[in-house]
Amino acid sequence: MNDSLATRSLAWRVFWRVTAYPRTTIVLGLALIAALATFIPQLVKDTRSDCGFRRRRPPIPV
Repeated sequence: MNDSLATRSLAWRVFWRVTAYPRTTIVLGLALIAALATFIPQLVKDTRSDCGFRRRRPPIPV
């Protein structure tokens, strides 16, 4: 089997790059989680009575 990087699969290369730098991977993962968490306060709950119903086919017959 030829062990050159050109013949390795993409999954193998990603695995070895991630495991070669575990601290960097953890820090980047935590930074991504923190960045996505900043959007949580912007979420708004839609409490309108018609928010979940389609007008053409209501779930309860009228």
